[in-house]
Amino acid sequence: MKFYIIFFLAVFFISCMKSDISKETSLRSVSILIDVTDKQPIYPTEQNMLTLLHCTKNPDADIRFRLGAITDRQLTSDYTVHLLSALVTERESNEDGQHRNRCIVAFYDSVRAIYNTFFKAFDTTQKEEYSEIFRSICAQITWLQATGSKEQVLCAYTDLFEKSSICNAYIQAKESDIPSLLQKFNEAHLLPEHLPGLTVLFVYTSSNRISSARYSTMFEVYKRLLTSRGGRVLIETTNQNIEE
Repeated sequence: MKFYIIFFLAVFFISCMKSDISKETSLRSVSILIDVTDKQPIYPTEQNMLTLLHCTKNPDADIRFRLGAITDRQLTSDYTVHLLSALVTERESNEDGQHRNRCIVAFYDSVRAIYNTFFKAFDTTQKEEYSEIFRSICAQITWLQATGSKEQVLCAYTDLFEKSSICNAYIQAKESDIPSLLQKFNEAHLLPEHLPGLTVLFVYTSSNRISSARYSTMFEVYKRLLTSRGGRVLIETTNQNIEE
């Protein structure tokens, strides 16, 4: 009789383990950077942000979201919210079948709230003389890596026109400048050496041929920096239908 009880408990324990394993959680972290120094700024729509979170594609996932700004300062405030995985939130559900959906709705509301807070905290109408783009991008990538997420997405709304102690894209952004710019960014030692699971989306609106050529140079610099470390780089020239 004792053997059957032990056997039953063992089967029950294995069954519970399989149940948890079947609800495998795919960790995802998303960061959005808005360049308030951009001369022709472009902003994400609410749908852009919510689509990137993938809550409808993977409703059980643990998802982290961060919103940050590119300014003339090396350090700025970031806003972060976190949706715990279904494995965690189910412990509080009390057999409520809609509990997970309510958690996702609350998460969406938090994302909307920090987006509204962003425009209260940062003056997007006053254009700054300097622009710390590279430091801001590296800070967000460092945060993404620290989350340990399998899927890491950075969406950067910026013209990439750096003007800082690292370089000045307004006077050095020709195709022939790419090797020199790569050396300057690498020598800053701000970008992690290995970027597995990272995708970076650059979003930009062109105003004229000169700015387009300058942007193409800077984008190529970032593309080489990130892909050489294992990252993936994409570009979107409008703020419509962004999805990764």
